[in-house]
Amino acid sequence: MIGLITDRLPFGRRNRALAGCAFVLFLNCLIWASGLGFQVQFTRDTTATGDILKGVAIPWDWTDGVASGPIVLLMSCTFRLPIFPYGLSFFLAADKMT
Repeated sequence: MIGLITDRLPFGRRNRALAGCAFVLFLNCLIWASGLGFQVQFTRDTTATGDILKGVAIPWDWTDGVASGPIVLLMSCTFRLPIFPYGLSFFLAADKMT
């Protein structure tokens, strides 16, 4: 996905690689901050029985509407793991070719 985006940029190879790395860094920071924002809603007193978060008792089931955000966050974390090495390898390959 990132390769398709960077191949269409009107820059030189090195600058496209830097733009790809900047995009990957931004995406990683955004997903990390989203995870942190979700995690700080819980305290040590939050237990798995009877506590209410966002109007629904914990634990959430995937059919609860409030669970869609954490599910998307989980998929985003799963997605971000393989894009970082790909973006880094794209940058390293471009650096060697210039």
